[in-house]
Amino acid sequence: MLREVIAGSEGGGGGFVLIKDCVQCGGRGLLKSFIKAALLRNETVHVFEFEISQEELYSGLTDGTSSSLVFHNGYTDPLNWISNEKPFDFSIQSIKAQIDQSKDKESEAKNVILVLDSLSWLLHHIPITDVCQLLQEPKRKESTVKRIIALMHSELHDQGIVGSVSHMANTIVTLSPIPEFTAVNWEVDPYAIGETIQRKKSGKVTREEECYTIQKDFSLIIHHDLNNRKQAIPKTDNTAQVDPAANLTFNLRLSEEERHAKERLSLPFTFSEKKKHSILQPRPGGGKIVYEPDAQDDFDEEDPDDDLDV
Repeated sequence: MLREVIAGSEGGGGGFVLIKDCVQCGGRGLLKSFIKAALLRNETVHVFEFEISQEELYSGLTDGTSSSLVFHNGYTDPLNWISNEKPFDFSIQSIKAQIDQSKDKESEAKNVILVLDSLSWLLHHIPITDVCQLLQEPKRKESTVKRIIALMHSELHDQGIVGSVSHMANTIVTLSPIPEFTAVNWEVDPYAIGETIQRKKSGKVTREEECYTIQKDFSLIIHHDLNNRKQAIPKTDNTAQVDPAANLTFNLRLSEEERHAKERLSLPFTFSEKKKHSILQPRPGGGKIVYEPDAQDDFDEEDPDDDLDV
């Protein structure tokens, strides 16, 4: 499914695509894979970068398809601390104005792909209501923004904010690492898990988990063999595997002969039927208990417990 979402097919060509990464598994390589695929489809891509420089984000995308790639620098001085001018307005009106200003005659009629790197930066600097208004732009019929692709570092935000943003997305790609398949020599991304959830216009929700790798040219490779191996790993409870008799200086285990001897042993406090009969059976000449009340005893035969009344 992830390959179809990147290619813009299977109902994933429009709307809002959210990539949620983590510290152990970064999502910028996958984000650049989305950009590269859009450029190969001859779509106009506007990238608002806030966390890395334009040169770093531009690296790997210079293969003749970058003519439709437009960068908006939010990395060098996003709050205008150096120029001492009015801080940049990140509202939807301002972003649309920047997109319109950068259009030429050839790309004027084209739909625009808006890329946010990253959405976490915006959430930390502008109200979430303004962010949600921006993310709803592809749903407007008159909008030229066909698709918004945003990278979000979900560990930096409260679950309420993550849930609100995820609720607005048409496609959510949640990334996580695979420790048993980690490769340290990959220049972009090691093996990773991409859990893709897609909400279609019909209301159908599909979910798929895939193991993937991003190559140097930002092409996506799905590893079906790793998918099978990952599913074959049994989920065991570590607490059930702990042996309390391990690493002891004495032996707690019984041999087969000792186990049979233990089963045949009659414990002294265990009353067998024979022992019960011998104890409870009255015997001739047995002793009796005779009680003779004293003169001071107050004993009433009709109420033997009256002396207990206070």
